[in-house]
Amino acid sequence: MDDQSGHDGTDRGSADRNIAGLAVLGTVARGQGVGMAGAIVTVTDLSGRQQGRTTTDADGGYRVPVSTGGTYLVVAGAGALAPNAAMVAVADRPVRHDVTLAGSSGVRGTVTDTSGLPLARAAVTLIDARGDVVATTLPDVDGRYLLDGVPPGHYTVTVSAEGYQPVAGSIDLDGIAERDIVVPGRSGLTGTASAAAGGLRVAGAMATLVDADGRTVASAVTGPDGGFAFGDLPAGSYTLTAAGYAPVVTVVQVGAGATTTVDVEFPEPGLPVQQAGRR
Repeated sequence: MDDQSGHDGTDRGSADRNIAGLAVLGTVARGQGVGMAGAIVTVTDLSGRQQGRTTTDADGGYRVPVSTGGTYLVVAGAGALAPNAAMVAVADRPVRHDVTLAGSSGVRGTVTDTSGLPLARAAVTLIDARGDVVATTLPDVDGRYLLDGVPPGHYTVTVSAEGYQPVAGSIDLDGIAERDIVVPGRSGLTGTASAAAGGLRVAGAMATLVDADGRTVASAVTGPDGGFAFGDLPAGSYTLTAAGYAPVVTVVQVGAGATTTVDVEFPEPGLPVQQAGRR
């Protein structure tokens, strides 16, 4: 293979002793330790003459053969990430040289719920303008997180945790930015169904919840006290239909991290059906 052409297809997982010929080999990774495909690795001697150049493979691996033993300058770079340069001594066998490329930008802060308690089990993710995930982490026990090693640019920060409403926000990075994130809990909807005539509670009525996109979220049958409940809901606007006597349709706005209450009143038999519901 021409030393100038690129990666030679050698499995970088092989032990050095199994690779014939002198070379500098290793892995190029970004700040989070993930192998970086497409990084450029150039090797020159101390007089500046290029000995070889290659592009890392899908796992970030590279191998650049050298003609003789000696000390070489190894330079790795990728896009807007800060390049890495190091002197590497080669004796009588291939030498492994792993590189981590660090970007100059990132975001740090805390993740808490609406009561201020830290959320250590939340996943914090940084997505670039192309929609690619470039970094992800879990906060520590105090809710602190750090996503770094990325080039300056426009990103989306997302936080997700079981039992909580996902949160996403845009951020422009040029250095290390501060962003504290509050994650609301999932919401709930409770209520009762009663009859207009005498206000008696209606048991056995079917309550159906439909979201703003027209999808049925859940259904529940009212209990002996006319009560119904829906839990683990994302915040938003819903249509609640209750069928017991004549059907009643109610539009309900469910707030983030809160339980909303709505009372449904069925009209008296023979009267026109109206939109009903008292929040």
